[in-house]
Amino acid sequence: MRGQRKEREIAGALLNGVTLAATTVSNRVLLERFGLVAEEDFAAILGVSVKTLKNRRREELPDFVKAGRRRLFVEESVRDFLDARRVRGRG
Repeated sequence: MRGQRKEREIAGALLNGVTLAATTVSNRVLLERFGLVAEEDFAAILGVSVKTLKNRRREELPDFVKAGRRRLFVEESVRDFLDARRVRGRG
């Protein structure tokens, strides 16, 4: 239940008058505070468009929190997602 309460708190904070554009300073601070990565930022990391990201199945993505229509990815899950796709060099 604690995880659900945190998700509601995050969604409430993001929807209570906070501009949800990934480029706004106040939004970035809020996302960092809760350990979240904006959908636009995650798409940029992967080198794909947000539309492409939206078309991927849930099983193919790291954990995320829904805030309205936006998906905010849990930073720790993003790190795990990227680590799982790491290609080791020969050496």
